[in-house]
Amino acid sequence: MKWSELFSLRISELVLNQLQKEKEITLHKEAETLRSRISHLISQNFEQEKALDQEVQAFMDDLEKQGHSFERYKMFPLLKKKLAKDKGIIL
Repeated sequence: MKWSELFSLRISELVLNQLQKEKEITLHKEAETLRSRISHLISQNFEQEKALDQEVQAFMDDLEKQGHSFERYKMFPLLKKKLAKDKGIIL
């Protein structure tokens, strides 16, 4: 199992436990099913963000090839935030 999968499982467990503790949810189904679904959604988000990072890097590479000058460390978060918003990705 990859680190990101273990991490998402642990986060999902913490989220589910906290929601139960605060009585925000009452489980009528098996907790493992819900925990698995939460973990899957978190993993999907990790993969979306990874792909977004790669897209931003490629975009900046293209800009540099076109002769544009900018500081990558400043441009990266600005472009990432803009692309995430355009694509509906929650960071």
